[in-house]
Amino acid sequence: MYRFRPRAGPTIGAALGALVLGSLGTWQVGRLDEAEADRVRFVERLAEPAFDATDPPEDPDLHRARVTGVPDWDHHVLLSGKYMWGDAGYQLIVPVHADGAVVLVNTGWVPADEAELIVARERTVAGPRTYAGLARAFPEDPEAKGSFALEDGFQRKWRAISPRAMAAGEDVPPFLLYEGEGLAPDAPIPDREPPIGGWRTEAPERPHAQYAFTWFSLMLTLALVWLSASMERQADAGQRAADGSPRG
Repeated sequence: MYRFRPRAGPTIGAALGALVLGSLGTWQVGRLDEAEADRVRFVERLAEPAFDATDPPEDPDLHRARVTGVPDWDHHVLLSGKYMWGDAGYQLIVPVHADGAVVLVNTGWVPADEAELIVARERTVAGPRTYAGLARAFPEDPEAKGSFALEDGFQRKWRAISPRAMAAGEDVPPFLLYEGEGLAPDAPIPDREPPIGGWRTEAPERPHAQYAFTWFSLMLTLALVWLSASMERQADAGQRAADGSPRG
């Protein structure tokens, strides 16, 4: 026969462990809810008409946008460390002047060894151009700066996005217009000349449900181990009482 005789030390340890594991599981459930809410928001905003990037809404993130203006290729910037389809490259970003406003446009990915040639080619296209795509908002970081050498006093290459810092003092809205249409995560290389614009139509899969299941399973396992350790055979308890030895 067994009887339930929990000991103070293991009980306190199990309670603390269960609290931590349960909190982690609950946190992952919350992350799962947030991811689903983000997905729904993305779908809803994509269904809305594009806004004029020179007159953005209060929250432009994930809305379609468009702008017609003249690109300033003298002040284009390159966002480094961007790999597409296994090749190293940059995101080519250019300020576009339109109706007295300036909007930063991410024209797309370019191979690292072709960036200068592509910019030279883009310079030959005269007059205003229309860019349409998806607006992505980025918080302003007053400490943000490029991590490469200056080119003629201008910071050409960047590792992180900070619209106003990238615009070299121009008053630009705190978002980038990603030119092009959506690309599925497993889409093949588009059959067109770079820059290859576009944006992901789906957020990367985030296994929050799996993580939550793992944490709650560990909490249950801990509870079962504690329960097993708290069960004592009556014969063992009687023997200790006869010997006068304390319970461990």
